[in-house]
Amino acid sequence: MKKAIGYFIICMIMMTSQFLWGTVYCVAVSGKDNNSGTQLLPWRTIQKAANTMIAGDKVIVTSGTYNERISELSSGSSGNEIIYQVNAGDTVTCKGFTISGNYVTVDGFRVDADDNNSITGRGFYVSGDYVTVKNCYVTECPWGGIFYNQNSSYGYISNNRCYHNGQNGVEVWGSYHLVENNEVWESVQHHPQGGPPSGADADGMRFHGDHHTFRGNWIHEPALMSDPYNVSPHIDCFQTYDHAAAGKPAASYCTFEKNHCRHYVSGMFTFMIEGSQANPAHHITIKNNLFEVGWGVSCPRGYYTHDIYIYNNTFIGDPSFTTGWPCPMNIREVSNVEVKNNITVNYVGNGNHRYIENCTNISLDYNSAYNTDGSVPSAAPGAQSHELWGQSPMFVSLSNRNFHLQSSSPCVDAGTSLSQVTDDLDGQPRLQGRSWDMGAYEYTGASTQRRI
Repeated sequence: MKKAIGYFIICMIMMTSQFLWGTVYCVAVSGKDNNSGTQLLPWRTIQKAANTMIAGDKVIVTSGTYNERISELSSGSSGNEIIYQVNAGDTVTCKGFTISGNYVTVDGFRVDADDNNSITGRGFYVSGDYVTVKNCYVTECPWGGIFYNQNSSYGYISNNRCYHNGQNGVEVWGSYHLVENNEVWESVQHHPQGGPPSGADADGMRFHGDHHTFRGNWIHEPALMSDPYNVSPHIDCFQTYDHAAAGKPAASYCTFEKNHCRHYVSGMFTFMIEGSQANPAHHITIKNNLFEVGWGVSCPRGYYTHDIYIYNNTFIGDPSFTTGWPCPMNIREVSNVEVKNNITVNYVGNGNHRYIENCTNISLDYNSAYNTDGSVPSAAPGAQSHELWGQSPMFVSLSNRNFHLQSSSPCVDAGTSLSQVTDDLDGQPRLQGRSWDMGAYEYTGASTQRRI
């Protein structure tokens, strides 16, 4: 009763504010599509709202399961978006959205796309510009969770949770997308409801196109090898590659900052960065991230990449990985590489704390490498003049996964100044002391952990 009264009040307030944002419509499982779409006479389907709304309109959808996929063809405008919003406190489940209009926002839906189709088998398939998907739970979508195609630009993907989707949780093509504060976990290679018949991957996020920013995302266990639908997957937290024939050029001018990836699967990577001679991957900046991984950033031999910048990251290896060459940075045949102010811990046995081979224009220094078993860190190239080699970074608690620095850490004030890095993973300003600290966290005296 209280929820119904609250819903009534919200709709009444919005209906009387039409001069601010157009008409507000209402949808409920008890409604009918031949109703007027008001709070007293709501529509039954969300698609009815999609067929009706114009720029500046909003629909509020109340709790229930709507056995439909919504197609939005119309466009809003700047400041007058078309908005789909779940009523506060309600759970609304549908089969997803296909959005070709511009300036559209979808907020708060639970999406389960069960169609075995490259468009409708994705939770969100977006080809419009300035499309926002936020606060949604996207799960069990056989072709992938959230997908922005090569015609899209200036999208905003925020605060979504993507679980057990086929191939990946989030994939963007196009230009100038911002992907922030999303959670992705347990993607599957061959989804039980379908998906690409020859798909080889089960990734967290994929990125193609140009000028994207990935910030504050939490990707953990991006795929489980114990899942029966992961037959022989290649697993990455983030991946780009050139597939120009499908309109998917390798990424360029992309920034990854303040992300947290936990991914301990032997032989799989945090970043897979691959291009081609016609479409090289280039100008990729990776800064202020926390990576709990066996294998980190990979630019493989023969895949045409250039301008790779790796600054102020913390890489935590698994000391049980003693075979297979675990390495946080495997950079080969890349022109213009900068690796500075990073901390790498526990890349032991056959592992290397970095492997930079046959690259040109390398700027490498001011990093820290340490193994808890006391072994001398192995790396190629080896220790540089301003690097900390074999010294504990003195985290607040390695065992409790609190990777902030203690006040007495040798990494405090031991980095070099970088104009590209103005704050840390927590958002604290850099340069709390004489110089930049190494790693993802600047020492401030606080010991709270951003994520556990």
